[in-house]
Amino acid sequence: MSSSSSSFSTFSVGSSYTMRWIGDSSLITVWTCVKRTKKTVTLVNEHGEKTTRRVKTNPYSNGEYVSPFGVYSCSPSCYANNPA
Repeated sequence: MSSSSSSFSTFSVGSSYTMRWIGDSSLITVWTCVKRTKKTVTLVNEHGEKTTRRVKTNPYSNGEYVSPFGVYSCSPSCYANNPA
């Protein structure tokens, strides 16, 4: 993952990322990238639960993000520029 704020952040295998929940911003879930392709990322959380999702880009955060639980009104997202 690129750590510089001027570069585009991407998910990389072996790196961990934090995700905050909309309903409780003090609740943090850590995801670790275990597999990566050009369009998908496979993440495992601290409980060993695995999910594979399509990677999306966000021009506002200048990097990639995924929605591990799907997309709905208050769904949390995991951003590549939020390393654990």
